[in-house]
Amino acid sequence: MASIWSLSYISGIANSQISANNKIALNIALKEVLPTARSFNEIFGITPKVFQGLNIREKEGFAFLLEPKGYLSKIKMVVGVDKMGMISGIKIIDQKETQGLGAGVSSKKFLNQFIGKSINDPIEPYVDIMGVTGATISSRGVCQGAKEALSVSRALSGRR
Repeated sequence: MASIWSLSYISGIANSQISANNKIALNIALKEVLPTARSFNEIFGITPKVFQGLNIREKEGFAFLLEPKGYLSKIKMVVGVDKMGMISGIKIIDQKETQGLGAGVSSKKFLNQFIGKSINDPIEPYVDIMGVTGATISSRGVCQGAKEALSVSRALSGRR
């Protein structure tokens, strides 16, 4: 009986640490994708998770926590959309895509292509985004996440 209690106790500590680490990674990603914001407020009741970026009292845009489907896994990512409706950054928080192929969607070279894109851009691999070679499905997943962020941002800000 003591060993069950010990395992439960250790599991609780580990889960607590994992949760804390996930919050830290999310906060770092929010600041990276919407660098003009000093603070973030979560907007509840919306899917995907949305955080409004603020600088003093001025709204700087939104950051979205999304999990589009890749080839082998969901790609957990954060997308920043500035107050002009353009992508200000993308950060991959977690992915389990094929090493050497789909995992390339985490590279700065790939992700930097999205900066400045708006809802009016196709955001498609091999159209206006150079996909990761050998990883079309993973590349398409990141593109889908970016498009979803832009679409929800447009709806939240009332832009046409």
